[in-house]
Amino acid sequence: MVPFVLIALIGSAFVVGALIVAAGGQDRLAEQAEARAVNNEIERLRQQAERAVLDYSYWDQAVENLVETFNPAWTTDNLGSYVSDVHGIDVSYVLDPDNRVTYAYAPGTSAVVNPFIRFSGGLDVLVKQARQTKPDAPPVPATGFLRDGNTLHIAAASALTSYETVGGRRIDKGTRWVLLFTVELNPRAIAEMAAHVGLDDFAVAFSSAAPPPPHVVVKQANGHPAGYLTWSGAHPGRDMLWWSLPGLGVILVLLVGLGGVFVRRAVDTALRLESQTAAAIAQKMRSETYLAVAGTMMVALDRDGRVTMVNRKACDVLGYREDEIMGMDWLETLVAPEHRDRQRRVSGAALAGDIESVREHETLVVAKGGERRLIAWYNNVVDDPQGGFRGTLSSGQDITAKRQTEDAFRQLQFRFQALLDHSPSAIFLKDTEGRFVFANKEFARRARTRVEDVVGKTDFDFLDDETARRLEAIDREVMDTRQTRQTEIAMITLDGPRTIVSMKFPILDENGTLIGIGGIGTDITEHAQAKEAAQKLQADLAQVLRLGTVGEIASGLAHEINQPLTAVMNYAVGMLRRLRSGGVQPEDTIRVFEIIAEQARRAGDIVRRMRQFVRREGPGFSEANINRAIREAIDLVTADATQLHVAIEFDLDESLPPILADAVQVQQAILNLARNALDAMAGETAAALPRQLTLKTRQTEAGMIEVTVRDTGPGIPERIRSRVLDPFFSTRKGAMGMGLPICRTIVTAHGGTLWFTTSPDKGTSFHFTLPVAPRVAVEAEPATPETPAGRARVSR
Repeated sequence: MVPFVLIALIGSAFVVGALIVAAGGQDRLAEQAEARAVNNEIERLRQQAERAVLDYSYWDQAVENLVETFNPAWTTDNLGSYVSDVHGIDVSYVLDPDNRVTYAYAPGTSAVVNPFIRFSGGLDVLVKQARQTKPDAPPVPATGFLRDGNTLHIAAASALTSYETVGGRRIDKGTRWVLLFTVELNPRAIAEMAAHVGLDDFAVAFSSAAPPPPHVVVKQANGHPAGYLTWSGAHPGRDMLWWSLPGLGVILVLLVGLGGVFVRRAVDTALRLESQTAAAIAQKMRSETYLAVAGTMMVALDRDGRVTMVNRKACDVLGYREDEIMGMDWLETLVAPEHRDRQRRVSGAALAGDIESVREHETLVVAKGGERRLIAWYNNVVDDPQGGFRGTLSSGQDITAKRQTEDAFRQLQFRFQALLDHSPSAIFLKDTEGRFVFANKEFARRARTRVEDVVGKTDFDFLDDETARRLEAIDREVMDTRQTRQTEIAMITLDGPRTIVSMKFPILDENGTLIGIGGIGTDITEHAQAKEAAQKLQADLAQVLRLGTVGEIASGLAHEINQPLTAVMNYAVGMLRRLRSGGVQPEDTIRVFEIIAEQARRAGDIVRRMRQFVRREGPGFSEANINRAIREAIDLVTADATQLHVAIEFDLDESLPPILADAVQVQQAILNLARNALDAMAGETAAALPRQLTLKTRQTEAGMIEVTVRDTGPGIPERIRSRVLDPFFSTRKGAMGMGLPICRTIVTAHGGTLWFTTSPDKGTSFHFTLPVAPRVAVEAEPATPETPAGRARVSR
């Protein structure tokens, strides 16, 4: 019995021990399964955050609205509510290349804190990893846990990089903005995780020491522990042990060993299958995510040319839904008719195994709305397991806008070159060493060479040394001051002496560094000659008008001269009689000779003024007294005024400063206006009016000297007022009509303005202004091509 009892006891102990071992093993397996489920749930949340930052459906817009031009409205709509609603993101940040926050979105909080202050545990590591994406490569997100106080976040960061296309290649501009999205493990998220994995008392624990199992260690992005995910683990083995012992008895004792082995194998098999299934599901989800958010079109065709796979980007470009395009005949439906033969050759090459001829090509496709898009394809042949051709997998980039931009740029370049080549001005560009890097056809024509022979040469290759040195000095001044400089230069060219107006300007690169100068040279030789001829013609016309004026007042001048000469003759004859009679004392002759001398001087002054007025000289500006000029000019019309019974009144400000003017020209203007005033008061319409010629001077508030010539004639009729100052217009019969235009030209040349005021029965007043002579200060200036040595500089 004892042996049997011993055997029974041993057997029972063996069975019980086996049950305990099996129960412990089952509990450990359950704990491992729960931990894997928790880790799978964490992986799901991580992929959720990763999908958000890789959502390429708005990637180009994100670069444009975040990197190139920050758009707060777009950011709120597409980074805040969009990723929150679509991807379940709780917190969104946008960081510029200096890690400054340009946008933040965190619903349910009263204020958003800077992420580098808010999160502990390696945010800088995540950001740095995200910025490691290489140019021309899809961005690689950086993911990890971050801790915000007593809250954990699953974070994903991805770089936003802007490029520019140069010569058909995308060049990284170095801009590294970062999108940072987090999924918060708040009570709601913890409850959802617990529901997904079927765990009780699922929570986050923060402690310096690890809690008792079961738990999952949560490590931050920098590798340091952030906390623990804990739960009340299931104990199927222990429960089974307590429930099985009363009923199992001897049977369980006998079968426990076999049962434990079977359970262990079954559990191992189940766990292995579960692990393989979870890995397959994760791989499938990852592949689908990459296809969905890829920034390029992805299309797979079978050997018959029908679509077997298409991603979101391709659907967006083609305008079809995925269910519409699947199974569609690619060649007959989507390829433009003119490119179908080329596509057939590509397909034939693929069937023939010529991979290289299939790999890269461009095809014009027709979208659903009829819009044509040019796509650059990169193809790969897909073989079946037996090595036969199964189809093609192609990635495509929409280059329609790029090609249009390139074509437009080429057209713009051709037009710009044509514009420069047909410009009458010589246009050129130089480097900082004075070597030509560009010149248009007009520059080459003046240099008697070809455009391509100008590049690399300097001014010394086309001009004499003196002129070249002058131009070199101007170039150096433009580069030193970085200011545009315009100069007028007389030079000897292959076309002879020419006058050139040259405008030179600095050329800076995008960083503000000087890289050269540009210039536009306009030949104004003919213009200067025409201007000089016009000035000479105007001077000749003014001389003719002066001579005509003297001719018109000749009778009055003769009377003026005759009076003093008659007085001289009468006094001389009387004195001769008295001398012959012998009754004259020497002291009696003194007063007579004084009178004779005074009358002779009076006649001489009249002749001098007349000769000075009609003398033909070039314009000469000097300081002059405007009141003296007025009196001398009016002396020439005093006789005519007396004959017309016109009273002359002077209202002259004797405190006026001198003017800088050509006194003869100013007197001509005053004389013309005075004679017009006398003519206005000589007509029958002015017979009943008082006749008075008034000349007035004053200094205006602007510091100019104003001269007024006022008559009391009938005024200027309204119908001809707008034509009074027009050349060749006159109301006097036989007059040239150039008096007033010459007056206006003289005044304008002196820097002044001529105008008139008139009213019926109150006369007409002509006004003009002249500048005050400047106070001259002579300062020594260095000799330059435009400022010869020793020239005085006038300052006011």
